[in-house]
Formats: sequence, structure tokens, C-alpha cells
Amino acid sequence: MQIARPPDGFKIIEGPAVTALITASCDEWPRLRHHWEAIKSRLKFTGHREGVGVPVPNRPGYRLFVDDGDASAGLPRVKTIYLPLGDTLTIEMVAIG
Repeated sequence: MQIARPPDGFKIIEGPAVTALITASCDEWPRLRHHWEAIKSRLKFTGHREGVGVPVPNRPGYRLFVDDGDASAGLPRVKTIYLPLGDTLTIEMVAIG
């Protein structure tokens, strides 16, 4: 599958479960909200070529991007599973820690 990023970047769609997890984790990681916005901004322009392919049965194209963060600076490790398709990048799952 070939994907070409739109000139102004992908349109980012974040699932409700992802938003809920980010919000719930902000108590433990106060800088998470800013960190998460930075990750989405990065994926907006590089999501089609960053990360690694994830084998999802009958659903090709999913990718995993891992931002290692810096726990001593209050930035958690964030694992993001997403699907770049057309002009949209849909964030399906996130793990924080």
C-alpha cells in the first residue's frame, strides 16, 4: 500500500477511548497534554513513514509509533497505534507508561 501525505499534513482523528485515556492520565503525568499534542503534530507530517507496521488480521496498514518520553522530565513513554489512509490518520489505541 502506498500512501502520500497531503501538503498540509494528515487530518488527525483521535478515537474517544484515546481522548479519555489521555485525559485520565494527565493527573499522573501533568505534562502529558502538551506531550500528546506534540506527538500528534509530528505524526500529522510523518505518520506515513514513521513507526512500524502492525499485523492486524484482515486490516492492513496499521502502524505503531513509540515515543520514549523522559520520565525524569515528566514525559511518559507513549505507544500509539494508528492508521494512515487517504488524507486522514486515525489514532486507534494508545498506551501510556
